[in-house]
Amino acid sequence: MKKLEKKLMHFTVDEFRVLLKQLFIDFTYPYKNKKSIDNNMVTTRELYEIFDITKPTMYKWIDAKFIHPIKIGGKIYFDRESVNKIKKEGIKYK
Repeated sequence: MKKLEKKLMHFTVDEFRVLLKQLFIDFTYPYKNKKSIDNNMVTTRELYEIFDITKPTMYKWIDAKFIHPIKIGGKIYFDRESVNKIKKEGIKYK
C-alpha cells in the first residue's frame, strides 16, 4: 500500500483527474474502436428511421426507460441487439 501511495503522490491534481477519467473510460467503454461501435450500436438517426419516430419521441422513450441509451463521447447510441429485439417482437411503447 505504501508503494502505491508514493506513486500517487507524484501526480498533480489535474494529472490525477485525467488518470481517473481514463480509468473510468477503460472500465465503462467496452467498444475500443469506431468499427466496433458501428457494428454493435445504433445511432439516434438510425433509431429514428427504424421506428419512424422523431427526436422528442426518442427522449420520451428514454425517460420512460422503454429504451436505454449508451452515451459515448457526448453522443447517444443504443444497443443494436436491444433495438432489433424491440422491432422483431413488435413491443409497443405505452
